[in-house]
Amino acid sequence: RGIDSRHEGERSQLADACRYGSHWITSGRILSVRPPVTSRYFLLILATVAVMLLAAIMPSHESLWIDEAQTYHYAKQPNVKEWALALVRDRKSEALMPLGMLTPWLAAKVLGTGEWSMRAPNILWAFAAIIPMFLLSRRLGLPWLVPLFVVQPYLWFYVNEARPYALQIAEGAWLVFALVEFVATQGRGRWWAWCFSLTAVLQCSTGLLGVVPVAAVLAVGVATSLKMKWRISRYSWKPMLAAACALVPIGAYYVWALSKGAKGARLWSDRKSTRLNSSHLGI
Repeated sequence: RGIDSRHEGERSQLADACRYGSHWITSGRILSVRPPVTSRYFLLILATVAVMLLAAIMPSHESLWIDEAQTYHYAKQPNVKEWALALVRDRKSEALMPLGMLTPWLAAKVLGTGEWSMRAPNILWAFAAIIPMFLLSRRLGLPWLVPLFVVQPYLWFYVNEARPYALQIAEGAWLVFALVEFVATQGRGRWWAWCFSLTAVLQCSTGLLGVVPVAAVLAVGVATSLKMKWRISRYSWKPMLAAACALVPIGAYYVWALSKGAKGARLWSDRKSTRLNSSHLGI
């Protein structure tokens, strides 16, 4: 798209893009072409479904460890009122993971609070992460992307942990997809805007540190659009403004929780101790 027919070199690149489904930045313009639907991509779909089945065997029946026990504390609450009271009374890092602690409570009402049952919801989050990886492989012409993602030990480890990290992996995957879609379409359309806006709200609601990847993706998108001088459709601003409004009460809650002393792992010592010990170290 946007190729000047007078430039033979760019026409050649466009032909290659049509053949391989690649994209380039040429003469200040993004060339992005969706590859044609062929038998290769039907095989890719079948392979994606096959590797998604691997997610079903990722959770185990191993005993819960100390952090998972914190999740169990929320999952065992009898009703939403008791769950909310546990959240506002907590002074540990779980108080800064509202959605991350709500999803285990909801899942426990269906699956129970056994070891495997506490981890089983992560199968759904693994599925939710594989979908944008498949879309990215389709957009970028990288059929090996989904299998590469699924065999990552990082994914297997966190799908087997009753914590919100598998959910955050899925949200991060959708953020990456939204950014790639934004660049590939030069900011046109609304699909990337809805995808980014909804994922940003979910990511920030899952945990306080969700602000970091959301801000990073937003900064890259803004810098790219300014450099390339793209004009963003006014229809794309609507979901982003709605997301900004939704993030206001979430941000207010985090400020309140931090003011009440909620805290997690950190790299600095607190007021009661000048010794930096292992309990203060975080990644």
